[in-house]
Amino acid sequence: VSVERVFILESVTKSGVVLLPLSRKLRTYKGKAWWLPLHFKRATRDASQAAIEEGVRTIILKYAMAELGKKYDFRHIKAIVKKTLKITKKTPFENYEEYICSELVAASFQASGILPKNVSTSLIEPGNITKLPTVGKPKNIL
Repeated sequence: VSVERVFILESVTKSGVVLLPLSRKLRTYKGKAWWLPLHFKRATRDASQAAIEEGVRTIILKYAMAELGKKYDFRHIKAIVKKTLKITKKTPFENYEEYICSELVAASFQASGILPKNVSTSLIEPGNITKLPTVGKPKNIL
């Protein structure tokens, strides 16, 4: 018997990087939720292009799964808040031992090659993920 479930990887304050069934997360969530598909620029979609896209997805998943259990990056959040409030101009430094959610996404994208290596993952703040060229239009799921 095969049971298909959709899971999400996220970095949460209490547990750090975790894997959860999407249904469990949405069950008690009050608000709106979107799914952001990967967006690949292509002239045509043939078998080789589909294989490349699947390879990219696999690398993203393997990278993110390898980060399971890492701590939440409270220092990163503090640095974003200070920068937003114009208390400092310093940007958070990259620390791959702790993550905020957007940083985990950016690092996974970078590992797959769809986010250039010269882009600092620490500069990808939560609202920036939807603006990345590798992310398609949001689809409302809740």
